[in-house]
Amino acid sequence: MVELRQVMIEHRNIGHEWQLTKNQQYLLECYYNGNKLLMECINRSTRGNDSLPQQIENTLLLPITEIENRKTQIPD
Repeated sequence: MVELRQVMIEHRNIGHEWQLTKNQQYLLECYYNGNKLLMECINRSTRGNDSLPQQIENTLLLPITEIENRKTQIPD
């Protein structure tokens, strides 16, 4: 099992022991729940731009810098 974890860390960047504080765990849980609620609302929506839900989903978990880079690439 230790070998599997090492392979996951090396090749997929998952399986790390993050050692988060209680406050960091709470903030991460809030972030997750907020994103989950947003996606549930988007998926229930029947009005508006059909591509908007997909755009939001595609950028939801990206780092802020990547989102900012994508903004400069999208024509107004």
